[in-house]
Amino acid sequence: MRTGSDFVEAKIIGKNIFAISSLSVTYLGIVGTAIAYYLQILCQKYASPTTASIILSLEAVFGAILAMIILGEAFTLRIIVVAIAILVAILISEL
Repeated sequence: MRTGSDFVEAKIIGKNIFAISSLSVTYLGIVGTAIAYYLQILCQKYASPTTASIILSLEAVFGAILAMIILGEAFTLRIIVVAIAILVAILISEL
């Protein structure tokens, strides 16, 4: 049987989850976005425009490969076709 203290405890846990979620989103926004873009811009100064454009064009391909390695995502035929299309587009643009 539930008592009034169970309800109060659930509210406290809910507030803690909200606080933890807020901190997680803030951390991802700062580290995952701001620092990543800063490093990208910093490193682009030292790369040729061609090299930088190729690396940035392959961002989706790198993301798919890392998702497969880190998260265990399955490579479907659709992902393979899109990765090949991106690579072909890069090769055509470099000719």
